[in-house]
Amino acid sequence: MKQVTRIEMANDNDLYDVSLSNTIEIKPATQADFNQEGFNIFINNEEADCADTYSDAIEEALKYLVDDDLTVSGYGTHSGRKFWQLPESIQEEVVKLASNG
Repeated sequence: MKQVTRIEMANDNDLYDVSLSNTIEIKPATQADFNQEGFNIFINNEEADCADTYSDAIEEALKYLVDDDLTVSGYGTHSGRKFWQLPESIQEEVVKLASNG
């Protein structure tokens, strides 16, 4: 996964560009983690968070994927709005792009 740093709209419904940066990884906790079982979330190889289960780790990692305060640029009615103000369909498309990045 990669963190989203910029979202640019082509029009009201279509993304023009999504810029990605830092790598987000989920790794199993090791014995060096004080016998902690679970999963650690790393951003550019630095631990950012942890979770008890893999599904919880995915949910936590998604919080780092896109900053809710990220402002959308480009054209259309969504330009100038925050990520959380985008329609769910566009938010899902951005998350899908970042997950595959």
